Amino acid sequence: SPGGQVQILTRSGTNDFHGTFFEYFRNDALDAKDWFVNANRLTKPALRQNDFGFVVGGPVLLPRFGEGGPLAGYNGRNKTFFFVSYEGLRLRQPQTENRVILATRIRQSAPTTLQPVLNALPLPTGAEIGTTGQAPYAASFSNPSTLNATSFRVDHKFGNSATIFGRYDFAPSETITRSLSTLSTLALTTHTLTLGLTHVLSARANNEVRFNFSQVQGQSLSNLDGFNGAVPFEKSLLVPS
Repeated sequence: SPGGQVQILTRSGTNDFHGTFFEYFRNDALDAKDWFVNANRLTKPALRQNDFGFVVGGPVLLPRFGEGGPLAGYNGRNKTFFFVSYEGLRLRQPQTENRVILATRIRQSAPTTLQPVLNALPLPTGAEIGTTGQAPYAASFSNPSTLNATSFRVDHKFGNSATIFGRYDFAPSETITRSLSTLSTLALTTHTLTLGLTHVLSARANNEVRFNFSQVQGQSLSNLDGFNGAVPFEKSLLVPS
């Protein structure tokens, strides 16, 4: 089975100007504490979600500038249309972490050369579990994410039989996730350019041509911070210069 084909059509402008604005809002002030946050008596992590944006479209109207100032320029009604959309996301996702890590006693008795690496871990939040060398660790925090997606489309009609369009999309995003005292950042930037031609050949046949160029650039970075008593070490400890 080769699977299915899915065709998604983006909106285009019309002879009238139309626009819409939207906003989706969440905040930890309106939410109860997570069960694990209560159980471990942790600080309530921040929850923020703002998903907002707008769309606007209509005919392309261009003024004509020259001697004598603006004159009646290009009027795209029934011929040329534009459509612009934007969506922005600002997210802080609350997280809790429950695990066991090396107890303070084991860190202090480790060889001197190894102690900087062990001290880069957060401090335990409870006493050592028996004589296992392990201690409980519980923490609350928020992982932030951002996204900006912008799209611009122009359509032009050649009579009643042919239509061309061009669309450009730009969408940079960044997500930061935490594990113990390590922050991992994933940044992506997407560029998309699409050109298309639709030609009506007859009442029962038409021809469509599409051209698309897409580029995704990504970067992933990890670094240590001083979260919950951790002491970051210099890179030269592992990778001598």
